[in-house]
Formats: sequence, structure tokens, C-alpha cells
Amino acid sequence: MKIFTSKDDRQTIDRKKNLYITISTIGLVLIWHLSALALEKPYILPTPLESMEAFIDLVFSRSFHLALFYTLLRVLSVVAVSTFLGIIFGILSGRFTVLEHLLSPLVLLIKTVPTIVLIVYVVLWMSGVLAPIFVTILITFPVVYGNVLEGYKRIDEKLIELADVYKFNLIKKLRTVLFPSIKPYIQSSVLAIGGLGLKVVIASEVLSQTQNSLGRSFQIARMNIDTSEVLALAMVTIIISIVLDELSKHLLKKMN
Repeated sequence: MKIFTSKDDRQTIDRKKNLYITISTIGLVLIWHLSALALEKPYILPTPLESMEAFIDLVFSRSFHLALFYTLLRVLSVVAVSTFLGIIFGILSGRFTVLEHLLSPLVLLIKTVPTIVLIVYVVLWMSGVLAPIFVTILITFPVVYGNVLEGYKRIDEKLIELADVYKFNLIKKLRTVLFPSIKPYIQSSVLAIGGLGLKVVIASEVLSQTQNSLGRSFQIARMNIDTSEVLALAMVTIIISIVLDELSKHLLKKMN
């Protein structure tokens, strides 16, 4: 039985994967094009070419550049804050069971309440600038927290006992025992909340009418019944999501 995969085999697998992705993408675009032609109602479903023209217009628009910058800034801020809080409270909850029990109702509430309900409620009592950040932290924090807590619980007790025997201080214990053990859980969390954070931030921006945001751009395009621009903004969102995912993978690989 073949256990190891050679470099040539990996390259062949990657080529096949890219080929299948390309074929699937072309097929989806073709279906989109044929559906638009059959419908003959651009205000409902424009053709890919019309959407691409709107996309090009967006790229050269200064207002779009500002909206893209501030939305990305919010997403990156959310990922940083959620990761920091998730690591801190995940480790503390793993260390102190009482804190885990105290936080469990809040975490369960956030996980079970529909995202749109949280967004609407936060938008009602918070400004349009802060609402997307706050509500997205609420939704992404449990992802990091749950993963870190799970990672802490899987740490070998013998390693902790060994650190105690040698009287490691807190910093050394974190550096040599805790973080190496929970690092894979942190990495998977960061990858998960990047795309999730982007979607929630934009949805919050739409409802809160946040100035200089992709969400507001979506809302204005919807009000103007400019479906081509809506689809162009959707393309932008997809591209950002892919770039964030690849960037996260690259940075995490460098950390390893």
C-alpha cells in the first residue's frame, strides 16, 4: 500500500484540482449567461459581461476605494479582537472550570440566536460605525473561544505536571506547553472567522447604513435597482474572501 505522496504526484493532483475548478467555474458562468439571455430582463439578471463592465467601473471609483478600505479595516479589526479575546478566555475557561460554566449560557445564546436578529438588535442601539464591528465580534468570538477551549482540554496533563515540577513561570508555561498545543486550534479558528467576519460585517453595514462601506454600496445599488452593480459588488466580496483565506494560510504557514 502506498503511504507517501511524491512531489510529482502532488503536482498532478494540484493540476487536476485546478482543472476541475476551472471547468466548474466556466460552466457556472455559461449557465449564468444563458439564463440572462433567456430571461431578457437585465434589471433582474444581467449578463456576465454587463456585470464585468460594472465591476471595472467600480475599480476606478474613488468612493469604492474608500468603502473597500474601511470595510477591510473593520474585518481585520474584528479578526484581531476576536482572536485575542477567544485565546484569553479559552485558556482561562480551560484553567478555571467555573468561568467555562459562567460563559456557557452567553456562548450558547450567541450561537443559537439567528445572526440577522443580533444584527438588527445591535443596530437599534449602536451607531452605524460601531455596530458592524461589535456584532461581528459577538458572532466570531465563540468560534475562536470554542476551538481554544477544546484545544486546552486536549493538552496532555503530564506536560502541565512536568512544567509544574520544574516550576516554570506563567510566561514559560504558555510558550513551551500551552501555545504549542493549542496553536492548530487557533489557526483553524482564524481561517474560519475570516470569511465569516467579512459576510457579517457587510450584512451589518447594509442594515446600519454605515458610511464608507461595501454594505452601503450594496444598499444604494439595490435602491437604484442596479443589479449589475450588485453582482459586481458580490464579485468583489468573493475576491476579498479568497484573498483573505489565502493570506491567512500563507501567514499561518510562515508561523509554523
